[in-house]
Amino acid sequence: MKKYLLAAFCVLAAPLLAQAPAYEVEYPLPADIYEALWSLPALQQVEENAKQTGAELTEQQKKDLAKYTERVKGLVVVEITGEKCPPCLAFARMLKEDTFLDELRSKGGRFYQLDVGTEKGLSGKKLSTDIWGIRGMPTFLFFKDGERIYGFEGFDETRWPKIKQTLKQKNIL
Repeated sequence: MKKYLLAAFCVLAAPLLAQAPAYEVEYPLPADIYEALWSLPALQQVEENAKQTGAELTEQQKKDLAKYTERVKGLVVVEITGEKCPPCLAFARMLKEDTFLDELRSKGGRFYQLDVGTEKGLSGKKLSTDIWGIRGMPTFLFFKDGERIYGFEGFDETRWPKIKQTLKQKNIL
């Protein structure tokens, strides 16, 4: 009897499982870019404090500042996402049909996604309490030469045209 129930379940569930889209981050955030975006604000603060007090940065701080700044030169957009996040999935579907990535690339920008559920070493306490102030998903962070210039949380297709208009007004797109 159990064998027949299992077979019946497999036959009935197969079409439903086949319809469920596989979630995959298409633009994964490279570890070196993450490291730069994570480290730069603290180094920039140290640099600012040094300027105010007349102190000097150490040689290592100078090297790190130059290295991280070079890695994130230009416009970098990071989407904090997750596979069990319905608005994240809606954004992923919309992204395939929208001109956002083309417009971003035309400005020399780069787009990355960080799946907080699967990225090793990046999920949990470090991200939720970090300097980016992430409180929900999806969160979109816009950086120019490593400095955060804009960001927003959540995604709703009805709001997307207004968000794109804001990005254009801020000369991001």
